[in-house]
Amino acid sequence: MSTTPESMDFTIGETYGALLLGTFFSLVLYGIILHQAYRYIRLYPHDYAYIQVLVAISLILETFHTISTMHLCYHALVTNYSNARVTLGESVWSSNLFVLTGELSQVVAYLFFVRRLYFIFGTFKHVVVLVMLFLATSVGFGLAITVGVFQSQNPAVFLQTVNHSKSYLIHGKFAAAAAMHVLLTGSLMYALYRGQKVRNEQKSVVDWCLLYVIDTGLLVSIFDIISWISASAASNSAWWAAFCIITVKLYMVTFLSVLNSRRLLTKSGIEIFGTDSAMADERNFIARAQRFAAAERYNAPQLPESAPTRIDIKVATEIEGGDGVKTSHSSVIVEEGKVARM
Repeated sequence: MSTTPESMDFTIGETYGALLLGTFFSLVLYGIILHQAYRYIRLYPHDYAYIQVLVAISLILETFHTISTMHLCYHALVTNYSNARVTLGESVWSSNLFVLTGELSQVVAYLFFVRRLYFIFGTFKHVVVLVMLFLATSVGFGLAITVGVFQSQNPAVFLQTVNHSKSYLIHGKFAAAAAMHVLLTGSLMYALYRGQKVRNEQKSVVDWCLLYVIDTGLLVSIFDIISWISASAASNSAWWAAFCIITVKLYMVTFLSVLNSRRLLTKSGIEIFGTDSAMADERNFIARAQRFAAAERYNAPQLPESAPTRIDIKVATEIEGGDGVKTSHSSVIVEEGKVARM
């Protein structure tokens, strides 16, 4: 027995109406994405090939994601305006494509953020491991939801499945994403704060918002949490999907914003490369210079390099006189601003 939209507690306002509003806001963000992509091409024509490929793939996926959401709303609310509720029981290509392209676009953005994460917190392995664990969990649930879309007979069956019988898919995805973003955003803010504390320089409110709200992924975290709340509070609706449409665009906005703000980060006094003393001892100068260049490419702010608290300077002096050459040794210890001669 197939499930029909008439047998479910779904309304046009809570399904296609929600998707329409999500599409409206996502179109604004898509315009920002195109502008950022243009700036990126102009500012960094010789960037790493790996990053250029990620940008190109993400832009293509975002374009198809935008087209599919527009077509889905147009098909339901314009082409079938007289009986839009029936379209919940019809399978259309755009309903499958917008979920697939949205998930793939997030995965591509994740590839960049994971690489950036390594350059930022290379010395904090536990942070990297936890973020990777939550990331893999979120992507796994997201791919499971995508498979569910293609296996469902129509949008009504899909909503019934993920909102009720398999609601753990949505809650698992958003819970893992929220945990990942809280950990990653908090760590990024800590790194930015430490770098800013070393060199106190004034920045405008716009620069502060760009560095701490956009580049850290704070805005994406907020919308992931909102999507999770909407999935729990409005189980008979598609509001969570509407917020997901916006979140997909925010991933790309954050991705390009991080790339385009690399010059801002270096000019604002925040160290792009820096490690603790243990890592400094392990790396030679050439390796550190290479890591610096790579970290700058990924706009990866790191903790400032700690200076030694104790320096022992030994001086040997040779004095030539009538009795021959005499050698005297002296030692100067500099400790926390104090000088002691030995």
